[in-house]
Amino acid sequence: MYTPAKLHHGKDSSYGLGWGVATERGHRLISHTGPHSTGFKSVIARFVDDKVTVIVLTNQRAAEQMAIAKGGGGVLRPGT
Repeated sequence: MYTPAKLHHGKDSSYGLGWGVATERGHRLISHTGPHSTGFKSVIARFVDDKVTVIVLTNQRAAEQMAIAKGGGGVLRPGT
């Protein structure tokens, strides 16, 4: 489920069955964002190898919820 999908030309996607799959400063990051058009934004960001999950809920249309989640994860993850 958290494995990037293979594209038809053989390269990996940054998406795996509904979850964004990435690396943030060497830490595996699995994430999913919520609605953006109804006046609020949300994100769940899971640093799976570190066993840290950050959930951001905001009613600010311009909020950078992923940056907030990554920052929160950085505070909670030792050595970053």
